[in-house]
Amino acid sequence: MNGDTADTPVLDTLVDMTTAALEHNTLSPRELMLVRLAALIAVDAPPASYLLNAGPAADMGVTGDDVQGCPRCGRAARGRRRREHHAGLRLRHRRRRVRDGRGR
Repeated sequence: MNGDTADTPVLDTLVDMTTAALEHNTLSPRELMLVRLAALIAVDAPPASYLLNAGPAADMGVTGDDVQGCPRCGRAARGRRRREHHAGLRLRHRRRRVRDGRGR
């Protein structure tokens, strides 16, 4: 094991996985980035994952409209906004009940 791998094992693994994915796919680079973004949205990935893929996606010509136009991405984004909206409504309702002395 070389010194670099011992210092950054997770990053090195991600680089190896990305390299393998690029070498063994039949998609165009643009399509591959759309699929990657759709997968990140589908699993509700952390913001860092989007940041790592946003630059390469833009370099491949992927736009915000492309991402919204992807059926899975558009539905996921709308679904997330809907869940956040409903969670906010439940929280406001709960606070109102507590404030009015009606329990939780």
